[in-house]
Amino acid sequence: MKDMKPELALLRTDPCESDPAEMSSVRTPAACSDDELLAEVRECEAVVRRALAEQYALMAEVERRGLYG
Repeated sequence: MKDMKPELALLRTDPCESDPAEMSSVRTPAACSDDELLAEVRECEAVVRRALAEQYALMAEVERRGLYG
């Protein structure tokens, strides 16, 4: 199985199943300054864009191979 990229692993992680010790380091938006919050949003957007680009590339390859449908 292909190793999962760390940023994609985060997207596939269910916060309800996370270790409470790990979750204690997660800050709530209210604890962030405006600049920190905007930086985190931009970082999340970049992760999502990369994940979508990878998904579209995989979908194109599946279609090219005639495996879809």
